[in-house]
Amino acid sequence: MAKRQNTMMNNFFIKKPKLNLLENLYCPELNNETSTSNVNIYDIGKYLNQTVSNELKYKLLVNKWTPDETYKFPIVGKRNLKFQFNWFKRFSWLAYTTIGEQGAMCTFCVLFARDFEGKGNHQLGILVNKPFNNWKKAIETLSHHSTTQFHKNKLALRGRNDSGPLDLNILEPDHNDGNFRALLRMRISCGDKQLINHIENQSLNAMYISPTKSFSVLVDETTDISRIEQLTLCIRYIDSVETTDTINYVLREDFLQFVPVHSTTGQNLASVIINSLQALGINDKYMVGQGYDGAASMSGNLKGVQTIIRESHPAALYVHCSAHSLNLALAHSCNVQYVRNCIGTIKSIGNFIKSSAMRTNILKTKIKNILPNTKWTKLTSMCDTRWVENHNGIQRFVEIFQPIVENLEELQLVQDINTSSKSIQFYRAIVTSEFILSMVTSNTLFSMTLPLCKSLQSVSCDLVEAVQHIETILNELIHLRENIDHTFNDIFEKSELLLKSIDGEENIRIPRIVARQQNRNASLIIKKIISSLCFLLPNKCTNSELEASDFELYSEFLDLDALSNELKLWKRKWCDKPILERSPEILEAYSN
Repeated sequence: MAKRQNTMMNNFFIKKPKLNLLENLYCPELNNETSTSNVNIYDIGKYLNQTVSNELKYKLLVNKWTPDETYKFPIVGKRNLKFQFNWFKRFSWLAYTTIGEQGAMCTFCVLFARDFEGKGNHQLGILVNKPFNNWKKAIETLSHHSTTQFHKNKLALRGRNDSGPLDLNILEPDHNDGNFRALLRMRISCGDKQLINHIENQSLNAMYISPTKSFSVLVDETTDISRIEQLTLCIRYIDSVETTDTINYVLREDFLQFVPVHSTTGQNLASVIINSLQALGINDKYMVGQGYDGAASMSGNLKGVQTIIRESHPAALYVHCSAHSLNLALAHSCNVQYVRNCIGTIKSIGNFIKSSAMRTNILKTKIKNILPNTKWTKLTSMCDTRWVENHNGIQRFVEIFQPIVENLEELQLVQDINTSSKSIQFYRAIVTSEFILSMVTSNTLFSMTLPLCKSLQSVSCDLVEAVQHIETILNELIHLRENIDHTFNDIFEKSELLLKSIDGEENIRIPRIVARQQNRNASLIIKKIISSLCFLLPNKCTNSELEASDFELYSEFLDLDALSNELKLWKRKWCDKPILERSPEILEAYSN
């Protein structure tokens, strides 16, 4: 009986094998050696807390190593979190080490950081001296590291003493003048001729207006996104460009600065302009021109900026911005009700679609499916004041009209009440014959004024050339009006094609008149544009003899006694030349 019990008891126990202590003994050095035997030589973890030569640093930066996309990053913690491969794209400095604990490292800080950083000389830790692998706070930690001062110091461009001219003969200065100047010297040593020429002439570029002295001031003011009124200050002057044989003269318009202003009265703006010029070292005594818009605070004859400045600078004649005058003329021509409503609807639809990412993405998809070859992918903004620039917005709206209509049709079915209701309103507004005809007409006529606006805003805008351009446009508009049947047929056919693109069986319809119309605007937009552009041309042009007294304003800048004879010499010079050899522009004539 006892023997049977012993046999049964043995079944409950298993004899434990003897342990081989030497075989299972853990050795850190040996373990580290086996774990790094297959590690890439550019793994940043191999060089933690080590002195690395400049040659090796260069190799590590050029051959930055990251694991392959198929690499299985170890899972950490109870939430099974791990390193995400797309973090390499988000943080360009990020590296990963497969040595030891494994984790993320900052390539720049590992190679260039000191042992202690900050005001209190704190010892650096994760991402610099040891890997980071707390993936629960990964984005927060990595983003914070990007903003730390010691991290940004590794990429500094400025040095402690980086002022003064750059001496081309000194390749290694005796002090640290920053990485930026070091990069300039490197490019110079590599033979960058354009940079060498710029550095050699840097003293000439230090003050562009000093050789000519006289200048005109260009000013505009607008409200920035923080609701602060900003005054934009620019100057216009003639600059001389010396070549091997001749001296050429070119017009320059340079931006100086933005100046925040808290009062937009003429007196305050005039004081800001004069004080800003003086603070920049520009002698306002030589101001001979002013260019502003037509706002009362700028152009007023009593308390406007131009009047106040001319009290102390009588030679600074005021000229109304020509491009702004064109904008006003076109805005005046758009008092035609249908055209005004059309432009307002286009602007509202653009703002409606751009205010939502969902609406914008739907439009992009529609454009891609319906018009795969078009270069437009979205709507552009429409401006209340710059009517000429609205041509780009109208042109784009015409080209992607069908995708816009289908976009509004789809938005009518969304659950958001605001989106669906506005989509229905906009859809019903743009599929009408009146809207399409007005849109095509505006696109046709505004396209003629776009080159004129660009010409008026160019630095080398010439008065005679601008007047000729305006006369050409007026003659073409008059020609269109005289041949109105042919002109309207083209507009009608384009409008009908647009309407059929959204409804294959629909034709242009005449609006039904159900009651007697009163105060009907029967004017055509083409007639309005013609009359408005005529305001840009001078009413009278006369030939008159110039006398020395006409230049009294410039007595401080010119020798009036010698001026009369000099003008006679210029007249004789160009009268003796054949017409084809005469220079069409003043600057070109002066250079020759």
